[in-house]
Amino acid sequence: MRALTTRSQATLTTIPQPFRLQLQQGSCKSTLWHAKSQVLAPRRHANNVNACTFCAVHVGFHQQRLAADVRKGTKDADYNPLAVEIREPRTDHELQAVGWLRARSFYAYPPERAFAGQIHQTMIADEEYKALKAESTKRASTTAEQSTTNRSVCLVALALPHQEVSQPEGVLGTLDLYAVRALDGEVLIGNSDNAAYLANVCVAQCARRRGVGGALLEAARQQARAWGVAALYVHIMAVNEGAKLFYELHGFTTEQEESSNQAHYRGHCLDGIEGRGRTILLQDTLL
Repeated sequence: MRALTTRSQATLTTIPQPFRLQLQQGSCKSTLWHAKSQVLAPRRHANNVNACTFCAVHVGFHQQRLAADVRKGTKDADYNPLAVEIREPRTDHELQAVGWLRARSFYAYPPERAFAGQIHQTMIADEEYKALKAESTKRASTTAEQSTTNRSVCLVALALPHQEVSQPEGVLGTLDLYAVRALDGEVLIGNSDNAAYLANVCVAQCARRRGVGGALLEAARQQARAWGVAALYVHIMAVNEGAKLFYELHGFTTEQEESSNQAHYRGHCLDGIEGRGRTILLQDTLL
C-alpha cells in the first residue's frame, strides 16, 4: 500500500444542488459491521489494491471479478443497478458511515486476524471521521473568495428511502475530489496546471457491480466541470488490473506510469515485492 498522507488543507465547496442518478430501483443487503458507538476518519487511500503492515492485500471495489467481466464485455446474469442519490454528507452519522466504509474497504484481514483487524479498523474509522468532521467545519466557515482555490469535496452515494439496505445511513459509496495542482504524497503529477484529482474511491460490498462506482465518477466529473478545471485525474496502483479496467471503462486513459525504480527509491512495495507498489496516473477523457 502506498504511504498514507495527511489530508490536504484545501477548502470544501458545496455542490450547487444534490442530484439523483436514476439507474434503476433495487435493494441490497450487506454484512458490513457498524457500531454507532464507533466513529471513523478520511485520509487519501490508494484507489486500488491496498494493504498495511497488519493486513492482507485488498482490492477495494475494483475486484478481480470486474477485471474478468470487462475482458469478456459481459455483465452478471443477476446484474441489478441501483438508483442512488449523490451529494455531500450532511450529518455526523453520515460522516461516521463514510469513515467505516473506508476502513472496511481499504483494510482487510485474514480470518485468523479478525480481532486485531477489528481494532485497527476502529482506529482508522475514528481518524477518518475526525478528518471529515474537521473539513466539514472548515467548509462552513470558508468565504466565497477563499473557496475559489484549492477546493475539495467529499461525495457519498446514498440508497433511496424506499430501498431496503443494511448499510449504515444508507451510504453505498464515497469518493473525494480535490481541485489542486498536485496531491500531497503522490509522485505523479498531471500535465494540466488546472487539475482535479479523485481519491478514496470505494463502494460497499453489497453495491459493487451495480453502477454505484460509475455514478460517483459521473458526479465527480460534473463537479469538476462546475469548478472549471481542465483535467481530472486518478492515481491507481499498477498491479491492480481491475481498477485500471474499471476506469478505462468510464473514459480514463493512462497519462503517466511510475517506474519500478521510482517506486523502489521511495520505499514502496507490495507483498514484499519491490516495484509492485508503483502507481499509474489516469486522465479522464470525458470531462
